[in-house]
Amino acid sequence: MKQFSKQMQILTICFFLLGAFSSFLNAQTKFGLQIGTSYDFENNNIGNYNFGAFLKVPVSTHWTIEPSLNIFPLGSETTTTSSQTVSMYSNVLKKQITTTINKTTTQKYNAISANIPIFAAYRFSLSNMFSLQFGVGPYVSYLFPGTFTTTTTTKEYQSANNSTSTKTDEMENDTKGQFSWGGMLRVGLLINDRFSVNIDYEGYDSVSKEAFNSKSLMLRLGYQF
Repeated sequence: MKQFSKQMQILTICFFLLGAFSSFLNAQTKFGLQIGTSYDFENNNIGNYNFGAFLKVPVSTHWTIEPSLNIFPLGSETTTTSSQTVSMYSNVLKKQITTTINKTTTQKYNAISANIPIFAAYRFSLSNMFSLQFGVGPYVSYLFPGTFTTTTTTKEYQSANNSTSTKTDEMENDTKGQFSWGGMLRVGLLINDRFSVNIDYEGYDSVSKEAFNSKSLMLRLGYQF
């Protein structure tokens, strides 16, 4: 039921965005699809993938307005382990007994984020095949309510009777949705007016309230019809 509610929220935003952008449409407007990923250059790893759709609305020979909708399926998983051994002498058994407790804790986070940037992009041709463009513009983003699940598995071994017991506990919490907004920068390469390779940088966001604080870039590959 929760998953269905999230899907309905996403569809509502998509229909609202489509209706808002329809006023921009003209004969030269182009529609496209894109996929992408983020790269965290501070930790040197690849982040979550995303996919979306965009419009290119020409306003002059070199300038276009480019609104888009991008969906980010967010997810992470971390696992920690710990071990503890306790030894004591048993007066009943007349020997040293040992109890070993191994604990494994797995934390999973799942959510969906929708990002809506609107770029004002300036384009100039490098050749008949390639064009370079620079863009800047605002964005709004909404992090839909997600789930945070903690699973703890405890294995206890007792040397007194050479037995092992296993216990698993699971706790699930819902996270709240959150709106954010900010500004983005873009550098892109267009190939044959069909394919695009864009690098986006989040220059400001309302959560951190700091300019140029982001430590990641977003790489997007697009195709326009």
